[in-house]
Amino acid sequence: MSSPTTSNQVAVSAVMCTRNRHASIGQAVKTVLANDYPAFDMIVVDQSTDDSTGEILRPMAEADPRLTYLHTPEPGLSR
Repeated sequence: MSSPTTSNQVAVSAVMCTRNRHASIGQAVKTVLANDYPAFDMIVVDQSTDDSTGEILRPMAEADPRLTYLHTPEPGLSR
């Protein structure tokens, strides 16, 4: 049996919601992005009250196309 290729693998998206956790978010995102699954992306939804988290994640998203960073000023997972 041959190993699967990217074209026939299930795409996986990891979604992480965060609020005012700039001290730990960088390492958390790096850990998730360290996986080697080829059909993978990550979305971080930031609901922080300041820009500290964005200052960490925007450069990471620019450097890694698998990462999407979104900021929303309204707290709550349903938003």
